Order: sequence, then C-alpha cells, then structure tokens
Amino acid sequence: MEILIKIIDIIVAIVSTFTDETSKYLAKLKEKRDKKKERKK
Repeated sequence: MEILIKIIDIIVAIVSTFTDETSKYLAKLKEKRDKKKERKK
C-alpha cells in the first residue's frame, strides 16, 4: 500500500512540473502571436 502512495506522489510531481512547463511554453507562444498581430497593424 505504501509503495502505491509513493508511486502516486511521483506521478503527481511529474505531472505538476509538466503542466508548469507546458503553461510557460503556451504563454511564450501566445506572446509571439500577439507580437505578430501588432506588426500587421
């Protein structure tokens, strides 16, 4: 039972870091898109 809890902890840690990186990446993409829109004006 304790092993299962450790595995879940590891998965949660991986997922949280992954989502954090993904949100940073998406924010960068959005910035690039916004800059392109500004240039067109």
